[in-house]
Amino acid sequence: MKATQQPLPGIVLLPLLCFTLFVCLPSACQAQQLTWEAFLESLADERTDLSETQEASWDAFLEEIEQQHENPVELNQATRDDLRMLYFLSDEQIEAILNYRAEFGPILTMGELLFIEEIDWDTRQLLYLFAHVDPPSAADRRKSFSNAIRHEGSVRIDIPLYQRAGWPWQRGLANQWRWDTKWNHYQAGIRAETDAGEYMFNRQIKGWDSMGGYAMASQIGWLHTAIVGDYKLHFGEGVALSNAFQVGKAGLGNWHTAKGLRPHRSADEINFMRGAAVSIQPAKQWQLTAFYSIRRLDATLQADNTVQTIAKSGLHRSTHEMEQRKALTGQAAGAHAAWESGPWGLGVTGLYQYYDHLLSRGKALYQQINPEGYQFGVVSADYSYRHYPLYIHGETARSLGATNGAWGTSNQLSWRINANVQLSVAQRFYGKRYFSPYANSFAENGQVRNESGVCILFDAKRLGPFSISCFADFFYSPWPRYTMTRQSRGGEGMLQACWALSPTSTSVTLRYQVKSKERSDRRYWSHRLRATLEKPLSPIWLLRASALYHLYAMPNEQNRRRHSTGLAANIMARYAPTRTPWRCSIQGSWFRTDDFYSRIYAAEPRIQGSFAIPSFYGHGLRLAGIARWQWAKRWTLQALLGCTRYFDRNVISNGPLQIRSSWKTDLSILTRIKL
Repeated sequence: MKATQQPLPGIVLLPLLCFTLFVCLPSACQAQQLTWEAFLESLADERTDLSETQEASWDAFLEEIEQQHENPVELNQATRDDLRMLYFLSDEQIEAILNYRAEFGPILTMGELLFIEEIDWDTRQLLYLFAHVDPPSAADRRKSFSNAIRHEGSVRIDIPLYQRAGWPWQRGLANQWRWDTKWNHYQAGIRAETDAGEYMFNRQIKGWDSMGGYAMASQIGWLHTAIVGDYKLHFGEGVALSNAFQVGKAGLGNWHTAKGLRPHRSADEINFMRGAAVSIQPAKQWQLTAFYSIRRLDATLQADNTVQTIAKSGLHRSTHEMEQRKALTGQAAGAHAAWESGPWGLGVTGLYQYYDHLLSRGKALYQQINPEGYQFGVVSADYSYRHYPLYIHGETARSLGATNGAWGTSNQLSWRINANVQLSVAQRFYGKRYFSPYANSFAENGQVRNESGVCILFDAKRLGPFSISCFADFFYSPWPRYTMTRQSRGGEGMLQACWALSPTSTSVTLRYQVKSKERSDRRYWSHRLRATLEKPLSPIWLLRASALYHLYAMPNEQNRRRHSTGLAANIMARYAPTRTPWRCSIQGSWFRTDDFYSRIYAAEPRIQGSFAIPSFYGHGLRLAGIARWQWAKRWTLQALLGCTRYFDRNVISNGPLQIRSSWKTDLSILTRIKL
């Protein structure tokens, strides 16, 4: 049977089906209180199909929101910029909070959010995790506390209880530490990290493999933010410039990325800039930002001293990876001007990039659209209009250069049918020769180049006892991608339904995801199904059971379709008492897959600062448990032990990563202090 090039026509029926359910169901619903652990587990599906580069920025994103959870904003003191840092708040919701404060005075309790019509039930649940309200009597204490010097530090070590073939056991130890200090309008921090298998304190690495820091001043007169050291930028939709994580398709209609300038605190070794940046606000409607960055990047030098690929793994374990380390120096400079007035917003971005080695194209067909040269430039305009119930935003950019000039644009329209229901349409077009070295926008293939597509999203948060969300995405690449000799098309769809009758009852979640994509001039299909049953046994005990199924269909050399299947089941128990400093969780999983293609992703208990969602293939069992102890909200100690037993092999992995055993056990320990 010959593989077709057409995308999935049935995917588009998913939003229509959900819209029909919306019309037929009542509008009142209750559900149980969202916990931080449950929130993190709900994000696991966003990571199942990320590229290597996207995984690094995803870890940084999760680390940032964890810091926001540990340091929630005070709603009565929060500025518009403070609220925009909360990724789940839309502009109309932010304006509603500010208008409510201006009209009725300070918010006395979190329950008062019920009176703000634009704040739906799910948003209120998230605000409990990322915001709080101080009583009026605490105003003076809060003011004096803001003038105190605050410190926060953490140290984490990952200990493998096995031996890899590529390095001695002690080199397999991974460690990470960070220290941040804040006083009034000033803040500074340092960080260091070494991954498993990397060297420390040798002839080539004078310390940890990755080190950095920053010093920042903010909110001083016209000065909005000034940073020296490591920082991140995000403007518009990220078509021209963004170091931030871009949300997945399931969250595209409800999430946003905080715009502007902020320090880089996470362990991400790729998505940040190093140098100096300043943002000023000469008037309420205007904000101007200028920046300069110089970084040494990982790259593979060719025999003629040119560069075809900039490495983005951040790993330096083997001889080849060490040769790539800091082989290329890049300098970037640019500026951004933003104007906002009422429902309108406009912005202009300019970026100039210089490399000290020539970027060259390879000889393969897919490489013929790669950027070429020493110097690159990008200019863009971003725009937005928000007036309930419509929200329109987008960005259009032009890359500059004799062989790299092309257009790129990303736009989205959202219609909020009511406080709980939203329909969105997102479009993107990136020319095959469009190139911006810091572009990071919504894209299927991980690169903002050689792609066009449209995504339709429907999200209904409270329809009787149900919550329903779905999306349908269609994408097209006009130039051959890697392994392809022609243009390619694909499609992806997802439908998720959750049922919860009351705050204390059992909840059931069903999720189905289908994807069709071409590789090696053949069409591959992937079907994922997950069912989750969650039962609160008491205020301190929670039980969760999940079943997962993955069907991967691929053509063989005779172009006949064969199937690879994967099954998994797991059960998790969490003990979280409110009057003791102890908390613990344990999860057991069984998995069986035909091969790597039908691998299973399964979220499990995790330690702070560690966001890996393991994938499993073959046949085996996995057991993971975590214990946490917190004293006086200042000291935190966490320990995570994970053990995997394979029944279908005596050796795990290959090459330098090989483990000569069917067992794999890891221990992670984290210590955290706040002063």
